[in-house]
Amino acid sequence: MIDNLSKENFDVEELATEVNMSRSSVHRRLKRLTNQNASHFIREIRLRKALEMLQDDRSTAAEVGILSGIWQSGILHTMFPVQYYGYPPGEASKAHQGKSK
Repeated sequence: MIDNLSKENFDVEELATEVNMSRSSVHRRLKRLTNQNASHFIREIRLRKALEMLQDDRSTAAEVGILSGIWQSGILHTMFPVQYYGYPPGEASKAHQGKSK
């Protein structure tokens, strides 16, 4: 799945095909393992990858959005701080440095 992150259209159907399961089986298994539906799971993996790339401080938020499959920058800027990390993508490197000190 990680190899397909940059594909904006990578979705539950493709994930199911990749793991050789039906879509409903993927949903049930992810719900049981992570308490998330498959779409939220894929989004969270993308946001975690985006956070790692932003913490490396080698790419801009726009570049990270493309590399992590979150092509619409508004989505990255909205979901990143509000739903997951509590700070905007541009501050990820600073937040990471503050934790490592």
